[in-house]
Amino acid sequence: SRVLGLIMLRSVQKKIIHYTWRPLLLRYLKHDRPYSFDGLHLIVKKSVFHPGFFFSTRLLIEALQRFDIHHKLLLELGSGSGLISCWAAREGAKVLAIDINASAVENTQLNIEMNSLQSAASAVVSDLFENMSSQFFDVIVVNPPYYPKNPKTAAEQAWYCGEGFEYFQRFFQQLSAFLHAETNVLMSLSEDCDLKAIQTIGEEHGFRFETLISKRTGWEEHFIFQLKKIP
Repeated sequence: SRVLGLIMLRSVQKKIIHYTWRPLLLRYLKHDRPYSFDGLHLIVKKSVFHPGFFFSTRLLIEALQRFDIHHKLLLELGSGSGLISCWAAREGAKVLAIDINASAVENTQLNIEMNSLQSAASAVVSDLFENMSSQFFDVIVVNPPYYPKNPKTAAEQAWYCGEGFEYFQRFFQQLSAFLHAETNVLMSLSEDCDLKAIQTIGEEHGFRFETLISKRTGWEEHFIFQLKKIP
């Protein structure tokens, strides 16, 4: 059938990408690289998630454009290079960026300073909400690791959420303490992860997933979900 043919084609595409494009990308990312986006100029440190080669960061920015973030308190979980935090700060938000990887936090802070956004944004090391004081945010942006494997290095924490999806278990357990009634929570996921398992964990903790953006990028469909409290 046509559907089966499309599934097989996408499977072949992913295998080709894995054995050709991925090794070249990994070689390229062994060095610090400059990157520019929408008037922002960044350095992406080696071992830090590169927003130019993966679509989730730019889709999250596209989603943020649908909301009024001016003068809003915004939290970015898993900041990586800090592109989202820099963009949001430039657009008038007051931003706190956190990442479990100290190198990523250093990279975020570097790019905040390179773009003269120190008065609007800052970055701290934290394993999810662990090192944060109790406070409410107006917007929370999450670009999570979602492959079910235990990370062995700091760099792998950007990709792997634990064999039992422990990242999502802890995220949803802690999330409610940082929300007020009007908080907007945006999460990036893709068809390449176990969407059903992640959504089930969210529902068990009282959250439903509403699709804000769905976009196919050649070999993979990406989603931006808005997380809503279940009444």
